[in-house]
Amino acid sequence: MGQYYLCVVLIIFLFILLIHEVIYDCKSIRKPYKRILLCLVLTLLFKYNYGTHFYGLEYEDAYVFSFCARQFLYDIFPTSFLIDAVSVGSLTEPMLTSTYGGHFIMYPTFLSLFTNIFGWSPTILSIANTSIAFFILLILSILPKNQENWFILPVLYCCAPIINLFTTCFLSEIFSSFICLVFVYTYFRRKSIYNYVLCLISFLVAIMCKRENLALLTLPTIEIIYLVLWKYRCEIKKYTGEILKYTSLLLIVCIYFLSVQNVFDIERIESQDIENSTFSICYLSILFPAFIKAMFSFKAFSLVLTATIAWLIYFFFHNKKMSLDIVFPLTLFFAYLLLYTSHYRGYFFIKEGHVSSFETYRYINNFFYLLPIMFLPLRSKLVKPIKFIVCVALAFSLYNTYSLRFKMSETEYQERFKVAKTVSTYIQANSSNSVLICENILLYQNICGDNFNVCDIRLYDKLDKNNQTDYYLLLSDLNYLKERYSLNIDLHDVSPVMYLEDGRYLYKYK
Repeated sequence: MGQYYLCVVLIIFLFILLIHEVIYDCKSIRKPYKRILLCLVLTLLFKYNYGTHFYGLEYEDAYVFSFCARQFLYDIFPTSFLIDAVSVGSLTEPMLTSTYGGHFIMYPTFLSLFTNIFGWSPTILSIANTSIAFFILLILSILPKNQENWFILPVLYCCAPIINLFTTCFLSEIFSSFICLVFVYTYFRRKSIYNYVLCLISFLVAIMCKRENLALLTLPTIEIIYLVLWKYRCEIKKYTGEILKYTSLLLIVCIYFLSVQNVFDIERIESQDIENSTFSICYLSILFPAFIKAMFSFKAFSLVLTATIAWLIYFFFHNKKMSLDIVFPLTLFFAYLLLYTSHYRGYFFIKEGHVSSFETYRYINNFFYLLPIMFLPLRSKLVKPIKFIVCVALAFSLYNTYSLRFKMSETEYQERFKVAKTVSTYIQANSSNSVLICENILLYQNICGDNFNVCDIRLYDKLDKNNQTDYYLLLSDLNYLKERYSLNIDLHDVSPVMYLEDGRYLYKYK
């Protein structure tokens, strides 16, 4: 329970300090209300789903965070900073919880700040994410200060339909990218105690949200190298104090490894699960081209990456000096890209050696905000032509965003929730005291009532059955389950009661 409340305190402090710093910046901007109004309009147009819910499709990541936030309403708290979710029982009568390795409680803790007040529902969770999107757009709009082209950054962030889609889903990347943006925002701002504390808190929250965000250390690492080997190389002793300020980030990393989670332990556990290394050059050779191809997808990202590349080429040819406004986000972008593409992308990727474009989109979402930031040095007097191009791009993105949202919502219903609703309806109609044993329990825990009992099929051999309860077993590929989880399931003990259109059977114990 202590871990949950620590996360609550960190998030509240982060937002208090962020609002303080944003207000400070707005005071130095001419007509800041224009930026706030534009961000609000963009948020309402692109960053809310208006009832067309899309959890994220990918099991288990798309469903574990929303369910964890639901658990908090029933005082089911984790024993660490990793998610502990009910694996046997129901929300009202939890019998056993299991840890979802690699999934931290920071994002569901943020969601719980909304659900504790308004109750739990997909709509409330979507609104929570939409509020995050507004802050992302607001920060992007005030980064250029008083430049006439300040609107380009928030507009570019809305020009990728797939990013708009993932804004209101329940994967952790939207919250993670927001926290990372706060870190980048504060890292290069004025030196004040409020800004410095916000920078440190945002870094801690970022790495407590996703371990991949340790890539943020790329920025201070580059800066230290620049100071030591270039700027202060002749007077290094004189500026030792300034260089030592970076030790606070190193201290946070040490605290993280000692008190939150040792990343190497997670990698070791995951390596055992997939029976292979978690990092490999072989993964890079497959994933890097897949990620690049995905970012050039016209329907997913419009021409955002193409426009960014064109801008970078133009900038490098017309400027003799390198701008830190480009160097830092560009370097951080490639740091994330290399990190994601050299790391395995799931159990089935290891077995099949293939990853779909859709699977890459959610990871790109975590560092997509860096592309608009690269336009910070843009200076152009052609404001009217740019505004016209922007309007056309937004219109195209708006159409594709809504089309994509309806399509993916329907796809998720057909592939995930249709069977879950059919099975849960059957069980509730035919039994007053039952337990469903299946592999994808998170689907039922998100859509069923709080007294619906489930059992993770991985715990099948440990389940203590009694005669007063009806036990149902949902099976698809029995050989796969036996191979991956070493289960001992005897079909002679059960009888089929329902055949589902996806090829699965619902069995009931005799």
